Amino acid sequence: DLVYIYGYNGVFNWKEQGTYLDLYYGLEEDPLMGYPELESVEAGDFFNIAGPDPGLTQAGPPPCYYGIDRNEEELRSRYSGHVAVYIDDEDTLYMERSYGPYGVPGEYAQFRKEFWDLIVGLLGLPDWRSGLGDWGRETLHKKYPYMLGDGESREIRYLSLLESYGGKESALAVSLVYDGGGQSIRYGICPPPKTYSVGRSGQPVPYCGEQSLPWESIEAVESVPGIPEGLPGIIERYGVDDWENGTGGTGYVRQGAFYNIENAEQVEDINERSLRSRYDALIHIVYTDGDHVEIWLENGQLPETYNDFRDELWDYMIPYMNEDRTGAGTVPDWREHIDQWGEQYMHIKYPYMAMTLMMADLGRSSRSNKEILKDHKRF
Repeated sequence: DLVYIYGYNGVFNWKEQGTYLDLYYGLEEDPLMGYPELESVEAGDFFNIAGPDPGLTQAGPPPCYYGIDRNEEELRSRYSGHVAVYIDDEDTLYMERSYGPYGVPGEYAQFRKEFWDLIVGLLGLPDWRSGLGDWGRETLHKKYPYMLGDGESREIRYLSLLESYGGKESALAVSLVYDGGGQSIRYGICPPPKTYSVGRSGQPVPYCGEQSLPWESIEAVESVPGIPEGLPGIIERYGVDDWENGTGGTGYVRQGAFYNIENAEQVEDINERSLRSRYDALIHIVYTDGDHVEIWLENGQLPETYNDFRDELWDYMIPYMNEDRTGAGTVPDWREHIDQWGEQYMHIKYPYMAMTLMMADLGRSSRSNKEILKDHKRF
């Protein structure tokens, strides 16, 4: 049975890890975009986080996980596997392969399952896989005791806001993360890669799928000794924790002219109207007493005070990020550019709109055709 499992899954023909990494990222004629997340354990368990791998220089951005800090993400994404086959006697090595969380044979997950099903069944021992999640959580909390909290103090140890304009799977996104474990603030402007929300259950739930359109991202990271002084007051003043239970709100996001529901509803093109009227947000707040608040929001169902909250949050946090930055090192206020970015993004997603706009300009403008064509090249 054991020989059959090895043969059926092609183990004897497995290549080195680098071969599979090349298959994922190195073949220009058939690149597979995105991280090949290893199904090393049953879905829904503890070690199912696909964290970044600094060795994968050709890979796109890794999946994003909102709701867990970098310490937890790093521990839950670590994996290494080693396969060795000896023949005749234990001194004759037939093949040997080592794999990390990325760059594994296609049969790897199925082989592991069948192998351990057989071994556990033959030996009659407890199946170690059933306790892997509990072991992982115990290990995590031993290494990072702050994650358990003391049950008394209630301070924010993690906060994240992800805003998606245009719909979760075809969006321009902006994110803000305070990571008390890693003592950092991350501010990002980019379309989301494959994104997950890790809530109170500790399990990653898909938030949005892959983003296929090319778009240059911006990310800034600031080391901080603790939570910014004004941040807890903003959360408390607007009663953000209460939004988790549903507010029955009917509000729309108030941001610029492009993603403005009143302007969007005047547009005739259905694709443009849909893109300009869609908005989603994901908020996580994790406290030192162990409480975890997870809030999913969308346009048309926003709390009454939501726009005031996010205005005050960004008004406070962007200057905070720029306190020690000067010149080109300062982070931009995304709100000043969102209208321009939205229009450019729309023309990338729907190229026919750029052509229609250009033809209209050619028909009504007194400028030369060459000047008009030059203006439209940015789309």
